Amino acid sequence: MITSNPIEFIDNIKSSLQKKVWVYSFWYYFLNIIIMLISLIISILGSIQLYNNFDGFGDWRKYVLITTAISAGITFLTSLISFFVLNKKINKYKIRINKINLETLLWKEKIGEYKHKNRDLNFFKQVAEICNLKWQGVENEQ
Repeated sequence: MITSNPIEFIDNIKSSLQKKVWVYSFWYYFLNIIIMLISLIISILGSIQLYNNFDGFGDWRKYVLITTAISAGITFLTSLISFFVLNKKINKYKIRINKINLETLLWKEKIGEYKHKNRDLNFFKQVAEICNLKWQGVENEQ
């Protein structure tokens, strides 16, 4: 994508980062809801088993142990994925969006390194560095 308008370029980057935040947030909350639903279903089944005869697993004690083990395993795996993987990615992208917002404010107000005539180029470079993009620009020798 080639553009000479910094705001258009930055808006495209911010919207793609925001989409990633939404996708990872969806999966984060989806996995947490799954944890709660599985725990609820297993507890309901375990409670019903105490009062009704269910011979699916033979002795009722085995049934409670098996369902508890399944629930614990699923809860452990989904919580690992949810809390340690997805939460880190969400925070990483939110931090990038906040840094881009800060650089945009500095660029609009012409503060710091954005006082000079190459302010657009510096803005592109700074945002590319924040997003870990490879910068392949041509330096202006004026």
